[in-house]
Amino acid sequence: NAEYMGRGWEPGTSQRLAARGRERGLDVTVLSFEDTDDATIAAMMHNTTLFFAVTGANFVHTRMLRKGAVAVQYFVRKLFGAHYTHEEYARLTGLRGVSLIKVMDNESSDPIRISTEVFDAIVDQALGLGVHAAMVQAALTLPKWANLSGAPPISSTITLPPERFRF
Repeated sequence: NAEYMGRGWEPGTSQRLAARGRERGLDVTVLSFEDTDDATIAAMMHNTTLFFAVTGANFVHTRMLRKGAVAVQYFVRKLFGAHYTHEEYARLTGLRGVSLIKVMDNESSDPIRISTEVFDAIVDQALGLGVHAAMVQAALTLPKWANLSGAPPISSTITLPPERFRF
């Protein structure tokens, strides 16, 4: 792991959330944009159907997501609260046919902490959108990842792509 640089996940959080995603049947990759070359980032983003990240400059990589993907933009009020109403990523992802879920964390600070229950609630919401919803509808048997965790719903803002760009 790289040394903690600030405005990011508490050390170990990415690995803990990745393990939880795998338990749920998701194929998970943890990527540090700062330590990865552009070609690898482009390939990873192009093949991603669910992108989960703390908001910030690296969120610009969502422009490489495919139509039908879902991006989760995680805000921490103490760090990024003033930017929650900005819509630049909603417009960027929407024009690519990507659904955007914005979540505000009113409790955390720096480093950023997230409970497994909150993560599960966000993933439950994300798996009901875009390509994931279409995959469940087309499945003869429900994929393991489609099972809801049972976590209580979480408050968020969902921006669906314009109708002509939807999956």
